Amino acid sequence: MKRAVTAILCVVLLFVLGAGIFVLYRYTNGFNEDFKTFYIERDGERILASKSTAAFELGSEVRFDVGYVFDGTNSAARDYSVTIFPNPEADFDFEAGGLSYAWRMAGSLDGYFSLDKQAAYFTLSAPQGGIGELLREIYHDTVDLSGAFPGGVDPETPFFLLRVSSYNEAVTYDVVFSVFSPYKVTYETKGGTDDMVAGITYRSGGKRVAEADFRYGMTVYPDIALTSAAGAQYNVAGIEIYDGELKNWRELYESDDGFWFKVQTETIRLRIELAPKSQFYNITYEISGGETYGLFLNGLPEQGLAGKEITFTAQATGIYYLASVTVTGSAIEDQSLSPASSMYAHDYSFTMPACDVVIKFELRSGV
Repeated sequence: MKRAVTAILCVVLLFVLGAGIFVLYRYTNGFNEDFKTFYIERDGERILASKSTAAFELGSEVRFDVGYVFDGTNSAARDYSVTIFPNPEADFDFEAGGLSYAWRMAGSLDGYFSLDKQAAYFTLSAPQGGIGELLREIYHDTVDLSGAFPGGVDPETPFFLLRVSSYNEAVTYDVVFSVFSPYKVTYETKGGTDDMVAGITYRSGGKRVAEADFRYGMTVYPDIALTSAAGAQYNVAGIEIYDGELKNWRELYESDDGFWFKVQTETIRLRIELAPKSQFYNITYEISGGETYGLFLNGLPEQGLAGKEITFTAQATGIYYLASVTVTGSAIEDQSLSPASSMYAHDYSFTMPACDVVIKFELRSGV
């Protein structure tokens, strides 16, 4: 009997000890920080790390619940403080109205995020518009960010810091966050109608990705699928992308993996050029003076649209150098190609004629 009681007591003791260890583990962020009696919670998940990161969608309302570990349901809610201000670790300089400012000095952003503090929770509303719109609202003037972000603003940068503290400031949580807009691709056609396109899928890093998977700076390859009726008569001749900074369209680069672009803006506008298959002609190539492995070739399509500029990369490798590049065809005189420029020493271009062509690469040994 005594043994049974002892066993039961041991089990209860182990259970209590385990529960205590679990509580300590949870409220010390895995034994990495001091025990916290104050917590914040979002979407049912308690945030117990002193510093964390988040991303909020433009126009969304975000709610955080707050509480104290040992307060019961009948306990009076204890106070806390919450504020939003620029993340000093994402600081940058900019100009507004001809004067220079630092982002870290912009002050409280509570009003901009419509911060609403209640007894047991608070909400914030991620506003429409990016960092430029925010600064224009704060300074009531034109804002120039070109010096800070010559390549454009990365919308995934955590520009903002949410700080939540307990009533006595013994516990403080910093949440650095970004405000983003889901990436979206729109398209139109050139040389055809939009209903000739059955859809677009995307690849990145050798895998299929969706628009929801896009990230700033990602290299994306769009694959255009035409309807069966359109595909029987038309080919995709090229793809253009709209440059919001320059306010114009530019052609996408093409590699052996297809056309590609880098994700830099939330809205990506593509223009798909279609042309009748009868206007396409074959492109093949020959290598002389060396082995096939002596030439690196990229971006040379198997067909080209008559009148369209074809650009590709060709570079000799190993012991070889490229002595000449010549375009030949039944309806044209032989055309010798030279590199596009000293900066692009391995890029070559020619205008596709209305006939099949053979590009001849002559290699020579440098030994």
